[in-house]
Amino acid sequence: MDYHLQRYVSPALKSHLKKCLVLGALFWIMAYLLIIKRGYQDHTNAMPAFASLCNFAWEITFAFIYKPPAITQRRINLFWCCLDTLIILQFILYGHAYFLPEVSVVLFYLVSIVLFIICLFSIILISRASHDTVIGRYTAFGVNVIISASFIMMLLQKGVLGQSMYIAFAKFMGTGIISYAFMKGLPKDYWVHLMAVSCIILDIIYIVMLYQAFLLSGIQPWQIF
Repeated sequence: MDYHLQRYVSPALKSHLKKCLVLGALFWIMAYLLIIKRGYQDHTNAMPAFASLCNFAWEITFAFIYKPPAITQRRINLFWCCLDTLIILQFILYGHAYFLPEVSVVLFYLVSIVLFIICLFSIILISRASHDTVIGRYTAFGVNVIISASFIMMLLQKGVLGQSMYIAFAKFMGTGIISYAFMKGLPKDYWVHLMAVSCIILDIIYIVMLYQAFLLSGIQPWQIF
């Protein structure tokens, strides 16, 4: 994001926004770790299936194909990618159990591979077509909307299995802080604004729904870690 911030904001504001980006990234690292922990405890994929594939495709793209010029962001993307590899492993181990029983294991893996390839090439080509190969903000926020919506759908499908208020809060904070940085640093990038606000709204809806789902299940919402 350094190149774009340099064009639009003062050095002081640029420094502030860079700190926000790092803080937001740390919240997402926390969310990933909690997702991995919850997934192994509940023997389930704790991140929605399609969202996992989209997210992994984005992180591979911006960790190995379109490497950010800023060394900090490059390291964050690489660390995200490593953690997301574990989340994908959970999806491979547990994901099939939550699909239709008529779908064979072979077909499940085949469809997953095809979807991942589609996601990967879509992100690569969209980023190139939109001249967004430096930081990938358009595809990042697009994927984030998919993630936020998919968590709501997973809650409706599986109930509270594999989920926790701490995961919901960590990803909400991560997305919210990063959204603030981009909206402040790129005030006329209305696509980013739309996607950012959409993510925040969806995350709030998810937090409220998850809290109510825990109560209806007779579980204290903050007890599950």
